Amino acid sequence: MSSSDPTTEDVAVPALLGPWQLMWRKFRRHRVAYWSLWIIGLIYFMALFGDFMSPEDPADTNRRGIFSPPQGIHFFVTGAAYSRRHRASIFS
Repeated sequence: MSSSDPTTEDVAVPALLGPWQLMWRKFRRHRVAYWSLWIIGLIYFMALFGDFMSPEDPADTNRRGIFSPPQGIHFFVTGAAYSRRHRASIFS
């Protein structure tokens, strides 16, 4: 036989798969859906174990700051806004 003729060993025989296996195979080929499944799974994981991973108690409140206006988000605080006096009042 020549190398261009397919033999029975070279040809894959399709396996009989159930409907769920066929659906899973098709789902895994769809990259956006597959990554979305992982992201949704991560969100559910964080929702289930959020209390365990939280660094602070959600019921703990700062009674001195009840009437404070909403504050902006500051990822990096430098200069006069983060003075030694300010740090002492936060961590005490």
